[in-house]
Amino acid sequence: MNIDLPDGIVRAAPADWRRLADITAEALVLNTCDAKDIPCYLENSNPENHGFYAHHGFERREIFACGEGGPSLEAMWREPR
Repeated sequence: MNIDLPDGIVRAAPADWRRLADITAEALVLNTCDAKDIPCYLENSNPENHGFYAHHGFERREIFACGEGGPSLEAMWREPR
């Protein structure tokens, strides 16, 4: 993804809009939780995303199955910063 910020305005290709929206929403949630000293919990259903969440301070608590025959979920926790 290529994001251009020369004058403080975010410019991204239409193909990157969804990813940019996800990143922005996550930053807003994490910043709000940090400001209010609230920990965060998430359930990751895609093992490929573990590194992304770990980079943002989430730590694995456990891996569990979501019902019989369901996908494995990774419970992750992040203390406020």
